[in-house]
Amino acid sequence: MTVSQNNSEGRARSSRMLRTALGAEIARLLDDPVVVEVMLNPDGRIWVDRLTEGLAETGKVL
Repeated sequence: MTVSQNNSEGRARSSRMLRTALGAEIARLLDDPVVVEVMLNPDGRIWVDRLTEGLAETGKVL
């Protein structure tokens, strides 16, 4: 296995672990191609920054 393949596999594994740890709602947001950032406030509210709409509260709480 080459270094490039190793790095690709490592990134894919990290991405899967992150999505599993953060839950379905955040994973769904991360899959949206216009989402550039997902933020979690100390009170648990989830905010999202989209290229098309800007910053907005999702109405979801983690």
